[in-house]
Amino acid sequence: VSYLAKDAFVESQWNLDEISLGEAWEMVFQEDRPAREIVVAVVDTGVEYDHPDLIDGIFSDADCRHGHNFFDADLDPRDVNGHGTHCAGILGATTNNARGLAGIAPVKIMLLRAFDEMGKGDLLYSLQAVNYIVTRRVEVS
Repeated sequence: VSYLAKDAFVESQWNLDEISLGEAWEMVFQEDRPAREIVVAVVDTGVEYDHPDLIDGIFSDADCRHGHNFFDADLDPRDVNGHGTHCAGILGATTNNARGLAGIAPVKIMLLRAFDEMGKGDLLYSLQAVNYIVTRRVEVS
């Protein structure tokens, strides 16, 4: 019997069965297994960092910054399109909170906005985002 998340829309997440995520969750959510914080960067149109299903998994650095907005060259990576928030939700929405989606993994999401409200950007912004990740020693794989 596979681990089954208790989230509002988990039954409609057919992709979770396709990647056998229930079996992986059984291992990840074992109480005697030590937790390791994994940071994943989402380089996209930003992320709604106060979204109720994401807020517990949003990365914060020592200065309480969640990431960076390379498109507008400021510190606010708030989503201007919805796509980045959608991707972040699939990846790391809080699992077992009886709302929304079940995220694939319990990760901390670093928010890096490199695209505008139409989903368009410049290669320079994407490269700046990768540089941001590397200079902060976030594991890249």
